[in-house]
Amino acid sequence: MPGAGAYSEGLDTSTLLPGYRGVGILRGATDASPAVRTYLADGQDTEKILTAACRLREQAGTLSSMAAGLGVTEDDRDVLADVLQVFGGEAGLHWPVLAERLNTGLPARWADTAGEAVSAECRARGVPSVQVKQFGQNRQGCRRADVEAARAGLP
Repeated sequence: MPGAGAYSEGLDTSTLLPGYRGVGILRGATDASPAVRTYLADGQDTEKILTAACRLREQAGTLSSMAAGLGVTEDDRDVLADVLQVFGGEAGLHWPVLAERLNTGLPARWADTAGEAVSAECRARGVPSVQVKQFGQNRQGCRRADVEAARAGLP
């Protein structure tokens, strides 16, 4: 069904014939908005549909994360890949700066994380905590080259 604002987009369900029960306008699937056959799904029907869809996606191997029943935890994320993703062009970053970039760039996995937590996770995976000069300050952080080496499994 079109929903709020559809009339202003030129979609008008009143143009459907009154005897056409179970017919609606499909909005948003393509640029066109065709009339389609619809069915009312109550709570039990919806559960059956979603269970069948989940089974099909499991068989196809397309379920991941929360859809597969997993919560977003430390084990579900690749810490080093995430760090490299937000690192930018700098050779080194302070831990708090890296934490802020993870919070901003990947909030689903890194919301409210602190520099100390990022440091601990990186150090646990072989990234040394070193002095990094950035923004005119020399503070603890990590180097991009060390993260890349740890990810590649290099000593």
